[in-house]
Amino acid sequence: KLVRFQDTFWASIISVLIAMAIYNVLVYAMHPSTAYLWYLAFHILAFCYFSALNGFGNLFWPQSIQIWLAQNIMFFNFILIFFVVNFANAFLEAKKNTPWHYKYILHFRIITAVGALFSLIIAEYNMIPLFVIFQTLATVYGISMGVVAYKNGFTPAKYFLISWIFTLAGGAVGMATV
Repeated sequence: KLVRFQDTFWASIISVLIAMAIYNVLVYAMHPSTAYLWYLAFHILAFCYFSALNGFGNLFWPQSIQIWLAQNIMFFNFILIFFVVNFANAFLEAKKNTPWHYKYILHFRIITAVGALFSLIIAEYNMIPLFVIFQTLATVYGISMGVVAYKNGFTPAKYFLISWIFTLAGGAVGMATV
């Protein structure tokens, strides 16, 4: 019964993720934009991340890939921040709506790329303190970017800010379960 429940649970989760992916690809096909490409890249990476983190990847990947994914979660954490910052840059039209934040996009890109590379070399438990600090800074940066864009009259920024509520809640629940 437990195995059947777990199989049903993961089949449901995977079905929702695939349905969302198909929907998002169709939306992109109808309204192509750089922001949506970053969004789709984020979703693809998040699917791989959660397949390793939650263990349902063995339903898709060969065992060697699933093991590599599971052993490189910190790498995915850095790349997820990379995608979020680039999505925010494109979606919020940062150059126009948040010029102060726009000046630091390149810095975040470089730090996330370097962090991702180091995470493949340095043991994860040694990377966690640095990543927590960087993740906190990136979160404050992203939220403040959305607030400034909204205050500057870019009303779609409210959806960006609403998404942060769910991201932070999901992260808190995820950390609480760990």
